[in-house]
Amino acid sequence: MRPQELRVGNLVNYNGEVVRVEQITKKKIGYHRHKGETRMNYARLFEVEPIPITEELLKKNGFEIDQNLKPVLSETLAGRDNIEIIFKDVMKISMKDAQVYSFIFE
Repeated sequence: MRPQELRVGNLVNYNGEVVRVEQITKKKIGYHRHKGETRMNYARLFEVEPIPITEELLKKNGFEIDQNLKPVLSETLAGRDNIEIIFKDVMKISMKDAQVYSFIFE
């Protein structure tokens, strides 16, 4: 991953473990292994991966179709070739087929 793709607070996969990004440098991220831990641990950027967005994750966070957002998002994201907004029922989309890994808004 590139540092520009990360934000403090993002969750990433590091060695099969989900960790929250607490610090970002040009070559690594800082994270805490356990809640309340004060010692910062570090992982090199090439060692971390985005977490796949799954049906379970979307449902847990209350995602739903809002057709009113379609024109707003289309205008806001115009000219960005790395983002595709799909207005469909998430329950009817195969996440395996969609291969959606992360949302990055700069």
